[in-house]
Amino acid sequence: MSSGLRFSVIIPLEFHRGHALPCLRAWAQGQQFPRDQFEIVVASPVGHPRHELDEIRSLLGPQDRVLEFDLHHDVDLVAKAAESARGELLFFTESHCRPEPGTLARADAVVREHPEWAGFSGRSIPITGNMLSEIEADWYGPDIEFGMNEHPWRKVLDQCFVVDRSAYFRAGGFDPAFGHFAEWVIAARLYALGLKIGYESTVRIHHLYVGDFHDWHVFTADFLQGQMRYLAQDDPLTTMFDEVSEWSRRHMLRRSAARRICRMLLWDLRQSIEPGRLPSREQWHWWLLKSWLVRAAAGDSIVLMRAQRQRLTSRVALQVDLLTRNRARAEMHLRRCAEAIITVERTRFLHRWARDLERDETSRSPLDAASGDCGRWEARHLDRAHAVGFHPASAAGAHAIRWSEPAAYVELPLAAGRHMIRLSWLFPARVDSEPPRPRFFFDERPIRAENVCIRPDFVELRVDVPESSSPARLGWVCPANRVDVDDRTLGLPIVSLSWAREDPRASHSTSGPRIESSAPTAALRS
Repeated sequence: MSSGLRFSVIIPLEFHRGHALPCLRAWAQGQQFPRDQFEIVVASPVGHPRHELDEIRSLLGPQDRVLEFDLHHDVDLVAKAAESARGELLFFTESHCRPEPGTLARADAVVREHPEWAGFSGRSIPITGNMLSEIEADWYGPDIEFGMNEHPWRKVLDQCFVVDRSAYFRAGGFDPAFGHFAEWVIAARLYALGLKIGYESTVRIHHLYVGDFHDWHVFTADFLQGQMRYLAQDDPLTTMFDEVSEWSRRHMLRRSAARRICRMLLWDLRQSIEPGRLPSREQWHWWLLKSWLVRAAAGDSIVLMRAQRQRLTSRVALQVDLLTRNRARAEMHLRRCAEAIITVERTRFLHRWARDLERDETSRSPLDAASGDCGRWEARHLDRAHAVGFHPASAAGAHAIRWSEPAAYVELPLAAGRHMIRLSWLFPARVDSEPPRPRFFFDERPIRAENVCIRPDFVELRVDVPESSSPARLGWVCPANRVDVDDRTLGLPIVSLSWAREDPRASHSTSGPRIESSAPTAALRS
């Protein structure tokens, strides 16, 4: 820019934790970098104490500004302030962080030393004052170091982040829609654009961990809600992020989905009962059906209540641990509380998401974009289909598999007509060589045996799709599997699912012969 400013230091006043004045003083009066080569842009929420704003203004130079916005989140504030920043480089930090005297001078030198970098993050040195703040710092410190030194792209640390202004806006900037998760989103977008972000430990700020449970809870909940909002955007870059199990299993919280599973289980249970004999209470169908009936009746209510109870009990126990200075137990109860908060926040989000989806039962599957006479779904990419009853993906040699539960289904965008469907699986080493014997369902109705051909590594099915079935649902029920020390309830280890519409000129009857060939049709060949 023609302003001649090298840096714009952008500081939001939200969450200042009582350290705004020491922070601003260190930037405005304590830097060893030429004062006329950088501006300080303070982003203040409307309603910030007027006397403190006046004192902040008294510290600033003629090129600096205090901008007031009717916004009350630090990501909203910095995103808005960055729009009017005039520096060649944007330096993002927080109002509870204090720079060292050489921070800006060293940042300038690093930018000159690394012209290949679009930006970089500096080192965050913790300031602690009580036991909880010490635990926080010990938790976040290793995670920050992992992101900076080992993770392929999670290099943005908004406590101390320097970036070329053009690269920042090219990546879309900090997106307020995602709260504190915006830090990870912009890091992914910069990486996807091929812009390299570095890490320089000699550029340092000192970050205050206040050690207040409420502040920590608010930040954690905000990050989680932002993460879930991002996953719900169906952004292509979501594949760069680690899988979130709650999001992968989100359709299981839909009562309509649970009712469909129950219909398959009830049919399968009737078929498994021998004529003239009462069903055994130990029969595996009973406990599986019970769990799905609870989901059909209560949705996510039980999950949410259990998590809320754990959050409360862990919070009370943590308070006792902090009063008695029991560090080990405090860490344990804070971790349990964090686990409960994760479940509560993600479940609350999914409750709203499922409620909105249930209002439109004709909602189409994301696979619709690839619908037609043939298609393929890789189980590693669960978000590309509405799937119910699946666990997170795992590696199996050169393949990625996704275990289903003993009862599951996948929605497919099948056009009207007869289709051949191939479901491929990959079991770990089995004691016997017999293929699995699941029962398959199409729109919760059993597929006739003559239209099912089961092989050791896949099954081929023929189904007739009526005009009104869109999307169609392919489901299955099978006995539970156990693998090593895995305590999950496992069904089939799915690798992929592919389908092709058969030529309507070919003569196939619904009660035609079994498919005896082990080779897939040409359209289904992987």
